[in-house]
Amino acid sequence: MQNKSRFAIMANGNTLSVWQMDCIDKLIESGKAELILIISNDNITSSSKFRKLFHKNLLYFLWTRFFLKVSVEEQSSFEEKFKHIPVLKCKTQLRSKHAEYFHDTDITKIKIHEPDFILRFGFNILKGEILTSAKYGVWSYHHGNEQEFRGGPPGFWEIYKRKPTTGVILQKLTEKLDSGIILEKREYKTIQHSYKEQKQKMFFSNTDMPLVAVKQLLNYDYSCMNGMPSTTSAKIYKFPTNLQLLVFFLKLINARLCFYFNKYFLAEQWGLALINNSNTNYKIGKNSTIDKEYISVKKNIFYADGFLFSKNNKTFCVCEKYDYKKGKGEISVMPIDNSFGKESNFLTADTHLAYPYVFVHENTHFLLPETANENQLKLYSISEEDNQPKYIANLLDNFPAIDASIVYDGNYFWIFCGNKNDHPNEKLFIFYSKTLIGTYTPHLKNPVKVTPAGSRSAGNIILDTKFFIRPAQYSVNYYGEKIILHKINKLTPCDFSEEMVDEITPAHFNKKWKGIHTVSQNGSVMLIDFKHHTFIGSALVDKFKKR
Repeated sequence: MQNKSRFAIMANGNTLSVWQMDCIDKLIESGKAELILIISNDNITSSSKFRKLFHKNLLYFLWTRFFLKVSVEEQSSFEEKFKHIPVLKCKTQLRSKHAEYFHDTDITKIKIHEPDFILRFGFNILKGEILTSAKYGVWSYHHGNEQEFRGGPPGFWEIYKRKPTTGVILQKLTEKLDSGIILEKREYKTIQHSYKEQKQKMFFSNTDMPLVAVKQLLNYDYSCMNGMPSTTSAKIYKFPTNLQLLVFFLKLINARLCFYFNKYFLAEQWGLALINNSNTNYKIGKNSTIDKEYISVKKNIFYADGFLFSKNNKTFCVCEKYDYKKGKGEISVMPIDNSFGKESNFLTADTHLAYPYVFVHENTHFLLPETANENQLKLYSISEEDNQPKYIANLLDNFPAIDASIVYDGNYFWIFCGNKNDHPNEKLFIFYSKTLIGTYTPHLKNPVKVTPAGSRSAGNIILDTKFFIRPAQYSVNYYGEKIILHKINKLTPCDFSEEMVDEITPAHFNKKWKGIHTVSQNGSVMLIDFKHHTFIGSALVDKFKKR
C-alpha cells in the first residue's frame, strides 16, 4: 500500500448528496486518499416498477417528496468540483430481480486505474467481478443494524419498532446479500421523536468511517479486510404501507410529546453517596451499604461527578456543583470523615466546569476538569501547601473534551474522552503521549468506540491485577441509566478493545434512584452520584435560555 490510498466512487448520474460529498471531502482533505475515478450509473430507470409502488406507498412517497426535508440528503452536481477526475459511464446487466453485473469492458477500464477501493454511492445490488476489481474491494454503507434490520428506509423501522438503538455499518461487499465483511460498525441511541433528526444523525455522523478504514490500511493493519463475512437472517424491510405510515405518525407524536415534557418539565437533581464497599475493584459486595447521602436543600443546585483523593492522611471529595440559575457548573471540595464535611469552592471559571478527574503521578496530585466550553482540556496540579489547584498546561487544544479520564500504563499517558460537538454520550476518543504534558496524538481508530452502551467515561480508571478497569456510562434508554465496568484488553496507538466484566446499577443501592453515572473509590470507601427527576423552575428557565 502506498502512502496515499487511491479510490473510486460509484454515483447515480452526476449528483451526490451532502453527506456523500462530506465523506469524500474527509478522505481527500486528510491527505491520506486520492480520488482517481468516478463510476457513473448510466442505466435507464424503469417507471413501471415505480408505479407498482406508488399506490401501496403513496403516503410515504408524498411525505418524503414534499414534506420531509433532510439537509444531508440534498443532491447537487459534482461535475464542476471533480472536473479533473475521469468519469466512466456504465450500463449494468440485470441478471436477476435486483442484482447488477458490470460488463467486462467496463471492468477492464476500472482496473486500469488501479483503485485501492471503490466507495459505493450508486447502483443497486452488485454481483460479479466488480466486487474484486479494486485491491480492497467495494465499500458500502448500510444505515441500520444488519442483525435486526435489512432493507430500508434507513432509521424508519427502528422508530416504528421502538428499538432503543440504531446501527450503521461500513462493509466490504461480497457475493451474498447482506453478508459483507464489516469494516466499521457503530450504534447510536434512536431518536424516537424525530425521523428527520434520526436520519441527519445516521448519515452525517458517520462520514468519517471510510477514513478510519483507510488509516488502518496505510498503517499496514489489514485486520478489518480479513474479517469473517456477516451472517444474518434478519427480516428484509421495505417502504411502509399507507397504514403503517399512519401508525408511525401516531407513535412519532406520542414520542414527541413525551420528549418535550421530559425536556422542559423534568430536571435532573443529582446527589452524592458514600458507599461502604470492601472490594477495591469497583465490584459491589453483598454487604455494600450507603453510609451517607449528600444532596442540596436548594432545588436549583445539584452535586455530581464526585472523585475521592487522599492527601496528608485526609480524604477529600471533589465534585461538580451545578447551579441551574447560573446555567453552569463549578468545582467544589469537601473533606470526608465517615460523612461529607463542609463544602468550599475548589475551582471556578466564567464557563462551565464538570467531571473533576483526580489522579496521582510521581507523588503529585493532578486535576483534569472538563473545560469543553473553552475548547480545551486543562491540567492542574493540586498544591501541597494549600490544597488548591494550580494551572499547568493545556493537554488538548481545539478539542472540546467531555468527561476526560487519564491513565498511565508505564509507556504512554492515555486520555479517554468524548467530544462535546460529536455525540459525547456515544463516541469515545483516545489520545496518547509519552509525557504528561504532551503533545497528545489522536488514536488511529478515533472514535475507537461508538455506542451509548458504555462509551462515555464514568470515573477513575483503575488497575485490577494486570488489567485496567474502565467505568463507562450506559445510556441506552436514558442518560445515566447505569455504569458498565470494562476490562481493557488492548491499548496501543493503533488498536483498542475492551470487554464488559461487571455493572453498577441504582438497584444495587436504592431502588428510588433513577440513575448513576460516576464512580470513584478510595480504599473501602466508594463514592457514587445518583439522580432523581423533578420539576425545577430555574432549570426550565435555563433550558429556554440555552435554546
